[in-house]
Amino acid sequence: MIEKLYLFALFFLIEVIITKTTSIILNEERKRLFLSAFLMSILVVFSSVFLFSKIGFVFYCLGVSVWCVCLSFDFCSLKKFLRIFSTFALTTIFYLGANYFLTNYIGIKSTFAVFAGIVVLFMLVKYVSKGLKRKKMIEVFCKEIEIVNGGVATKWKAFLDSGNLLFDPLTDKPVNLINWRVFCHIFGEEIKLEDVLKKTQKLKALQFYHYIAFNTLNKTDSILVFQVDALKIDGKTQKDVTLGLSLKNFNQTFGSDVILHNNYATEWGLE
Repeated sequence: MIEKLYLFALFFLIEVIITKTTSIILNEERKRLFLSAFLMSILVVFSSVFLFSKIGFVFYCLGVSVWCVCLSFDFCSLKKFLRIFSTFALTTIFYLGANYFLTNYIGIKSTFAVFAGIVVLFMLVKYVSKGLKRKKMIEVFCKEIEIVNGGVATKWKAFLDSGNLLFDPLTDKPVNLINWRVFCHIFGEEIKLEDVLKKTQKLKALQFYHYIAFNTLNKTDSILVFQVDALKIDGKTQKDVTLGLSLKNFNQTFGSDVILHNNYATEWGLE
């Protein structure tokens, strides 16, 4: 009896995690999570009361899985059901395989240790899945652009940020943010970071340079803005574009070296 209670608790945990993992991977809302896990665990643990052949047991498990998917998710078409069910089945194989590996190959006999191992594995899957989704979302809003200045064009990956609403108060032009890496490629070693911070005379090499207020979450900074000859996106060209130099490392957050202004989404139709 104790063994069956152990198996029930283990399968209940695994089924909850399987359903949650399927929901995270497919971005599908789940329902009746604990009810479906409870019923499925009972059916799996007490399947020994039925006299199944090996093939019969396989079909029994498939039937239980179909029932669990139907309880846990909404679907309006056969295609969507098959997508959810196939993900659910592969996830089940993954976690049951992990359980088998922990108990048989590593030799973990402690119930708590097996539970902890499964939970840690779920957290890793959740972390990786969210990271991949974020990367995919960022790539959707990334554009290949060219910055042209002094007859030289450099290519960059830019993030189309709807939250960038920064305008130059002197020209009323939208400000596209670049990092120090882009700035160095455009101007080489002609202007150093010290010149930007100390506002030296070397900045006169920049077209219409000046400093404007830039609000962040915690404080207001002053950033250098200037104009370049042109900016090219998707075959479209805009001349006399205003750029703002940000010393923040937004490459890690947005996966790009340039943050485009929201105007490019609304006026140029780049969504």
